[in-house]
Amino acid sequence: GEAAAVNGLCAAIPSGSSVVFVDGPAADRLTEVVRGMCGDPVARATPNTSTPKVSSVKEVVRNIQRAGRRPVLLAGTSSELKPYAGLPRKVMTLHSTMDTDTLMAPPRTTAPLKLNVWMLEPAS
Repeated sequence: GEAAAVNGLCAAIPSGSSVVFVDGPAADRLTEVVRGMCGDPVARATPNTSTPKVSSVKEVVRNIQRAGRRPVLLAGTSSELKPYAGLPRKVMTLHSTMDTDTLMAPPRTTAPLKLNVWMLEPAS
């Protein structure tokens, strides 16, 4: 279930890491999970729908390293991590349900939620 998926994600993040999401949808759903349940500092390097500039993410990675922490990049697909040196690996697969999106009324149904999370520890 959800708890096992989140526990697996938390276990995959090395101690002393600072986490950066490079994927908007994953960040929307998991930023607070990583911060609150895994206990790691976390930020997003992307607006809601676009891909962040590689140079901007690399600068964030360098700043995390300069602060003496381990940078960890998270994304919904491995291809989003390809611009960065290192080997992406899948650290979470979640199949669940979520409330349907509504604008003017409470949700009346649920929709499937399929969420994969890929992790990369960028090479120094």
